[in-house]
Amino acid sequence: MKIAILGSGYIGNHLALVWSKNHFVTAVTRSSDRLKALQNKVQKTMLWHKTDSETIYQLLDENDALVLAAFADRQEDYESDYLQMAQTLKNAAIELGTPKKLIYNSSISIYGDHQGQWVDETTP
Repeated sequence: MKIAILGSGYIGNHLALVWSKNHFVTAVTRSSDRLKALQNKVQKTMLWHKTDSETIYQLLDENDALVLAAFADRQEDYESDYLQMAQTLKNAAIELGTPKKLIYNSSISIYGDHQGQWVDETTP
């Protein structure tokens, strides 16, 4: 299976390392430093800017599954970043067809800042 992971931070990086053992993985990141670190761990890497809609089209077109694990750099950018990405993904899916699998991951600002204390689904 060909899997693209858009966002190679903590979660995306871990998924890429695990899945690249049995699948063709494309890891996509906005960080040139992270890109270099990923090049020896996965089959393909791509540098992406959050306004680059062509990359999302390419990822949908070339892969069986797409994992969205990209996060906003700042809390103020959360809505604009995700809204723009969701709209681009929707447009690409309409034009190209939806991927066989789409996995969306996000936990930013759901639980707030708990100063490093344990947080789970029951945390206010």
